Amino acid sequence: MPKSLSFTWDRETKTKAQDFLANLKTFGFIFTFLITKNGLGTLKPIAAKLQKKDQDVFQAYSMIDDTIKAVARVKSNIEEECLEMFEDASRLADKIGATVSVPKITGRQEQRNNTLSVNPESHYRVHVVIPL
Repeated sequence: MPKSLSFTWDRETKTKAQDFLANLKTFGFIFTFLITKNGLGTLKPIAAKLQKKDQDVFQAYSMIDDTIKAVARVKSNIEEECLEMFEDASRLADKIGATVSVPKITGRQEQRNNTLSVNPESHYRVHVVIPL
């Protein structure tokens, strides 16, 4: 490796990098990332259209209606949509060696929802997908 590309990492930087990598490999992060990617994917066509110089206002309104309908379809079919996204996240987690798990439930929780779930899929549906 050329001398200009070599790096010397201090202990604090190494520790932070390891912590960051460990967080990226959690099932909660993977699932939330996929939910966000899928959710923003419905907005991509209209966002790209509205950024063009040659905007057609009528077509943009039509695309907004299509986007609203797509979101409504997902909301009306949330159980199946969530199951599909959960399965996608599970496959990705398997590939990187992450385990499907839910955050620990405590006796007193103030910063996030703390209700019991039957299984991990229902936990992520109730606590991540539906609020989002």
